[in-house]
Amino acid sequence: MLISIVCDHPRKRRRHKRIESPRKPELAQAQKTLAKKRDELARMQERLQMPPMSGRVARELRKHVALLERELAALQG
Repeated sequence: MLISIVCDHPRKRRRHKRIESPRKPELAQAQKTLAKKRDELARMQERLQMPPMSGRVARELRKHVALLERELAALQG
């Protein structure tokens, strides 16, 4: 972003001061999606390590982890 500041006082010279803010590198949408999927996969794997859990919940979590791993593999290449 570039901001231009001008002094319009009649007795002063017109001065232009340009302020340029530092830009953060923007991640592509695919990289953002990949990062979100990795974070979600890490959370699911942590949850699977926590005891106690019913068999149904553990089974669903394992299915979700497998699905996330397939999606990550497809996104990576």
